[in-house]
Amino acid sequence: MFAPLCGINTASPEVWLAEERETGSGQTPGHHLVPSYSIMMSLLAVFGFLVAVLYEGHCLSCEQCSGYGSNSCKGSMRKCKALTDMCIQGHENNTLDGDVRLTSYKRCHNPKTMPSALCDVSEHSFRNSHLNVRFVAQCGKKLEELEVPPINLTYNGCKCPDCFIEGSVKECTTDKVIECVGRQTECMNVRGKANRPGLDVRSYSFKGCSTPGACSLMYHLPGTHVLSSAIKAQCTPACNAQPRHGAE
Repeated sequence: MFAPLCGINTASPEVWLAEERETGSGQTPGHHLVPSYSIMMSLLAVFGFLVAVLYEGHCLSCEQCSGYGSNSCKGSMRKCKALTDMCIQGHENNTLDGDVRLTSYKRCHNPKTMPSALCDVSEHSFRNSHLNVRFVAQCGKKLEELEVPPINLTYNGCKCPDCFIEGSVKECTTDKVIECVGRQTECMNVRGKANRPGLDVRSYSFKGCSTPGACSLMYHLPGTHVLSSAIKAQCTPACNAQPRHGAE
């Protein structure tokens, strides 16, 4: 009648009542009243719902791995923790003045602890004339191998300030602008400490184009580690819209 929930045996009310009759303690009739069938069914339905909510994550298994220097990685399947309802795989390309650093990962994913844009949109990026960071993600209970789509280099009419400094957290200033491409409709202004994949933590300050939500997603990249306590980030629309801010 009810399917087992992650190894939990939910016997039917008929079995419970039969066991009650067979294993009674010899008490006189009326001393112990067995609940009616309808009440037992209601209680079981509530119990089953609660168990399903609490243990749904234990039913899910996701591939677990991380890799450097490739678009993908291979790992073993592992059961996820409670309340985890999907798997995620991601790929990051962090390129600074021609130095390309690739990172990938696969793991369990709890969307309640991450920005919704991480799974709502498959591709995110921010760039200027020196730095180009692109992150592609895929979420679901069963995932196919992630295919990184071609970069959209179509100019969209938005423009942003273009500057980059390594070794300082002082806000960079510039008269130069960069034309935004694809979904990059916001201007990003970031200064603080972070480390590119495989490198030590360094100070950076840069301005450029970004996709919506990049100011919050930059803290959840698979390879680039942004120190949230030591960074200031602001994203504002590049095409005459109302300002929207990232974490500070």
